Amino acid sequence: MSARSRQGWQFGEQLGAACGVEVRVEWLGQPSGGGAGWVVQWCDGPTEAQMRAAAATVVPQVDGSAGAVDYSRNLTTVGEATALLIWLECHPDGAVQVGAVTLVAARDEVSYPERADAQTRRRAGALLSRSPSGTVGYEVLCELARHARGGWSGVPVWLDEVAGTATPDVIDLAAERARRRLS
Repeated sequence: MSARSRQGWQFGEQLGAACGVEVRVEWLGQPSGGGAGWVVQWCDGPTEAQMRAAAATVVPQVDGSAGAVDYSRNLTTVGEATALLIWLECHPDGAVQVGAVTLVAARDEVSYPERADAQTRRRAGALLSRSPSGTVGYEVLCELARHARGGWSGVPVWLDEVAGTATPDVIDLAAERARRRLS
């Protein structure tokens, strides 16, 4: 293992411990030429801004050759759908015009989607089930927008129906009997 590989592994371990996710740090480029630098990669977990803050305190500038640091956060499909739902719940007015810009905002602003509550993760799964490709693509965003026309409150109800976890309406039998007698 080269010194840079060992250094990258150590940085990844330190950042992973600080952020609570698996982090991979690699040196890319030619060490003696321009364009060389570290690439920090992780899945779901903290936002890029949070990872940058953690890296600033955890990863020291070693031997003056740290170069540029690039950050690459990847979201799982479930993480992306979960982040979108969390973002929309926090910004209910955005549900009416949900689209690609909304999805980008959710990716950039929602941290740790994998730690969402079970109900939100179940709804994210229901949202993904509406996609032929199993991703949050154009078709899913359009369908989500249709269900959000009346506001955010209709979206969780729709997703619970899709997931098969909607609570059935409770019928007051006495009131129903009285209604039938009057009709």
